[in-house]
Amino acid sequence: MNAFDLERQQGPVPSVALARSIRRLGKEPLLVLKTAIGYGLAAWAGLIFLTGVSGIAIFWPASGIAAGLAIAIGRSGFRAVALGTFLATVVVNVIFGRSLWLSAGFGLLNAVEALIIARSLESVPERAEAFGRVIRVVAFFAAAAVSTALTGLGAAILIHAGTSDTTSSFLDLWRTWSLSDLIGIIVVAPLLSAIYELASTPELRRTHDWKADVALLFPFFAVASHTLGLRPDDGTWISIAPGAALLPLLLLLSARSQPIVPALAIVILAATMAWCAATGEGRYGDVRLPAESRVIAAQVALGTATIMTQVVMALYADRRLAVRRLQASELRLAAIVDTAPGVLFSAQLKADGNLVFPFVSSTSAEMFGIPARDLGAEPSLLLDRMDAADRRALIDAFRNTDGTQTMLSVELPLRQGNSGETWIEIKARPVRDGEQDVIWYGFIQDTTMRRRQVEELGHRTRNLLSVTQAIAEFTARHTPRHDLTDVLAERLSGLAASHQLLAAYRWEGAEIEALAKAQLSHLSDLFGKRLVIQGPSIMLQPAAAQVIGMAIHELATNACKHGALSTEIGAVKLSWTPPSATHPDFEMCWLEHGGKPFAQTSRKGFGSKLTVDMPINQLDANVTLEPRDDGLVWRLTAVAERVVRRA
Repeated sequence: MNAFDLERQQGPVPSVALARSIRRLGKEPLLVLKTAIGYGLAAWAGLIFLTGVSGIAIFWPASGIAAGLAIAIGRSGFRAVALGTFLATVVVNVIFGRSLWLSAGFGLLNAVEALIIARSLESVPERAEAFGRVIRVVAFFAAAAVSTALTGLGAAILIHAGTSDTTSSFLDLWRTWSLSDLIGIIVVAPLLSAIYELASTPELRRTHDWKADVALLFPFFAVASHTLGLRPDDGTWISIAPGAALLPLLLLLSARSQPIVPALAIVILAATMAWCAATGEGRYGDVRLPAESRVIAAQVALGTATIMTQVVMALYADRRLAVRRLQASELRLAAIVDTAPGVLFSAQLKADGNLVFPFVSSTSAEMFGIPARDLGAEPSLLLDRMDAADRRALIDAFRNTDGTQTMLSVELPLRQGNSGETWIEIKARPVRDGEQDVIWYGFIQDTTMRRRQVEELGHRTRNLLSVTQAIAEFTARHTPRHDLTDVLAERLSGLAASHQLLAAYRWEGAEIEALAKAQLSHLSDLFGKRLVIQGPSIMLQPAAAQVIGMAIHELATNACKHGALSTEIGAVKLSWTPPSATHPDFEMCWLEHGGKPFAQTSRKGFGSKLTVDMPINQLDANVTLEPRDDGLVWRLTAVAERVVRRA
């Protein structure tokens, strides 16, 4: 049992737990630093745009940074996020002139606030159905409201206790702090969660249509800047009801886009409101109205827009998921279609009898030389390459939609420009679209090579049978009856060895040394000793491999029975010379020595036909048999083009 099995049964073993703790401790300082930097920059921005009473920010984006990080990272990051939030709050508040103990109190409150929200959401399960997602949205807002109310209470106590020059009431301090933190959380935290989700989901970044979202965000920012920059008394309808211009765009982004886009739109809206309130622009910067009223109005508007956005996103999550899955499926299908060894298509026979292709895969350009777009627009580019009878038969096959035909399969020739005739096989299945229309979905593949292979196989089979018949006839005619079975089996085994080697090379030829060793495999214990095979690597043509293979096998049989290999000291050397600039012909030699004298007779047997006549007739070779006192010498010389396979 390993450590992982033990961990599943008894919990983390000490070594695994220690390793995890070390890795976690190594990551925590970096997370603390990131949190502190993000929180500090956001807090700095919030403190720059102070408004309202007692110098408290009306919009506190830093609280959203802390809560968003705690929610996105989860419990493993609680400690680092809390520490980074605390340190950043202390540093920023001290820089802006607050006392150290008051800054530390604010830092503690901000850290606790983020952890309360994140911990509360952990108890709410994530559900797939829309109602469950809406419940989680409600839980997020409820947790944010409760946590900010509690920390606002603590902040009001700290301010009253630590600041003697404050003129605001305790209730005003609590309300302003709580609302600014609440708006900061519900505005910024969803954006951070969406960024974290997008960073951890690469396929989401690839499949979504981000161009349309960016195209909608720009007009949203322009409309928000313009409408919020107007005051109610500017005399235009949009200055009185800015939501009429903003809500449609916000709803559209919430329904169709990934969460990061509407969350970014809310941040843009909040930043625009804060800017207007701090600079005195528009309705939220109108100094004729009390600052507290303008702040509350902006916060209510932001809260309402955020709640609406989050709820709409939760309700349309199924649609976004379905669109994402559909896009991913389309990408996979497109990859399969583009790599398929043929053309995928859909076809429809119109009422006027014309055949159209609503869809054609891009592989049509490779198979037919016709781009898919051109073939879809002009089917005659393909149909005109068929004979008139084949074209009519194909259209009639597509017309048979009475329910009796469930599959179309037809093979027909196709004129392919200057390359001659090719054969294609069309297979399709009808699908009834509605009550009347029938659309065929199918596949076209090039069967030219298959037909040629079938024809070649038939030719080789006939040739093999002819050779086998000749071997059987001549062996029976020139072999004693008691030796017939053994001699015929040996010769057929030699023929089979050549064919097996040719099949291994896909009938493109055979390597000469491999051919020789295959024919002499029954003498393999003599290789390198009494039987030497010597020569460079050469690829022989199929016909030459068959003829030379049978000759080598016959020479070896004769050497074992009557020649050099029939004695204890005899040996054979099989060598060949490739064609060269000085010797353009192919040469091969079977040299026996140390054996018995070659007994030459006037009657030519079948062995002579295999070693002499067949090479002469089929390879146009020059073959000689030289008898010696210690064996036989067989030489073959042939034009290289008849024997050697060129690359």
